[in-house]
Amino acid sequence: RLLHPDFPYLEAEIVFAARHDWAVRAEDVIARRTRLAFLNKHAAIQVIPRVVELMGKELNWSAERKQQEVDSCLLFLRHFGGSKPSGGDVRMATEEDMKEVFRKLDVAGLGYLTRGQLILACDMLNYPLDELALEDCLQFCTGAEDDITITQAELNISSEDISSVKVELSRLLQWWNSDRFNPGAAETRAREGHRLDRIDSVQGSGTFFG
Repeated sequence: RLLHPDFPYLEAEIVFAARHDWAVRAEDVIARRTRLAFLNKHAAIQVIPRVVELMGKELNWSAERKQQEVDSCLLFLRHFGGSKPSGGDVRMATEEDMKEVFRKLDVAGLGYLTRGQLILACDMLNYPLDELALEDCLQFCTGAEDDITITQAELNISSEDISSVKVELSRLLQWWNSDRFNPGAAETRAREGHRLDRIDSVQGSGTFFG
């Protein structure tokens, strides 16, 4: 089984590296055994949870150690260059997609994501956020900024306070599918609504049934 669909690395190679090739950290595999971190930073970020899961089974890692490896590897990869592909102009996710991301990142089962894990979640959802959008999301997830979108000036003031924000699933999903820092969302909803109105109009007109 491939570790990532776009690269020729097998999950079996991760197991081999942990058993026989002295790989003791997730970054050992992602950067030094497969070199995926150097080839494609975005793909490397996406495979972190699976690499940690496979290595954890081989090395008997606790849930706490797995969580540390996820966070540590993410921090390690932040130093790598390269562009990160965007999911397009519209930031949208289903509840099931978001739950799956949470399951992979919240290894310890705490029920929330940290700031660093949120960055990883955005990459896994194929929609990396810039700093301003990221901090707005964190503000929103505190429940204190429901109707206010932060500005660049406010970002520097609040950065220390939001460093320990706990991002819960319901709040993140609500922000993710909102119009906040998501200019294409309203247009997409309007276009979809117009399409459905046209379908209802045609079906109700008797065009198909005489």
